[in-house]
This record gives sequence, C-alpha cells and structure tokens, in this order.
Amino acid sequence: MVASLALLLIAAATDFLDGKIARKRQEVSSLGKFLDPLADKLFICTALIIFLVKEPVYLPVWPVIVIICREFIINAFRSFASSKGIVVGAEKEGKIKTALQMTAVAVIIIFIIIDRWLGSVYPLLAIVSAYTVYSGAVYIKNNIDIITRSNKP
Repeated sequence: MVASLALLLIAAATDFLDGKIARKRQEVSSLGKFLDPLADKLFICTALIIFLVKEPVYLPVWPVIVIICREFIINAFRSFASSKGIVVGAEKEGKIKTALQMTAVAVIIIFIIIDRWLGSVYPLLAIVSAYTVYSGAVYIKNNIDIITRSNKP
C-alpha cells in the first residue's frame, strides 16, 4: 500500500506539472485536452473500484456510483461535441474535482496503511461526491449550447 500511495503522489504531481508546462509553453493540443481528463477518470475510477472489491476496505458503493456516473455523462457529452468537431477542454471545477478525488484516494490509502477504520473518510467521500455532481452540472451548463445548437434545423 505504501507503494500505491507513492505511485498516486507521483502520478498526481506529474499530471499537474505536465498541464502547467503545456499551458506555459502554449503547447496545449486537442489530443491533450481529450486524453488528460480521460487518464484522470480512468485512474480515479479504477482506484475506487479496487477499493470496493478489496477486502478489508469496504467503501460504501454510493460515492463510487456517483463519481462513475458523472464521468460517463461528461464523456458522452464530450464525445457528442467531438462528433461535431468541437473539442471541449476541462474547466476549473473539473480540475478541482480531480484534485479532491485524488486527495480522497490518497487519504483512503493512508487509512489502509495505518489500519484505521475507513468510516472516518465517509464525510470526505460525501464532500467529494457532492463536488463531483456540482462540477458536472457546471460543465454541462457552460457548454449546453453545443447540444442546443446542433439540434436546430
């Protein structure tokens, strides 16, 4: 588990630095706008699913379902936009959401390492889940014109 925590911290740090360097050098690409959030989603969702099935972790299922459903909805939205030739990048709220989710995963790993009851992370999971829903709503609200524009004759 210590190796898992180290890997998580390294992945989060390199993800942050990669984005910061790309923006500073103005080397942001459409492929990067698509792949970076996708990699984040895969990382978080995989970790949460592993926590669900790995004994003796036993996380509640509902935050994992909320997070995964939000990611599917946003991916469907982004795929639709992409089919129209539009690349929709991540928003500030999405970046905060990812940071919160990675923090929650790190805290869960730390609690597993120190053998502490995971019920203590339930309030954190509730906050992360609520912000996850909020960030998805903001994303769709800010980009809803992509759908409404494409439905007009």
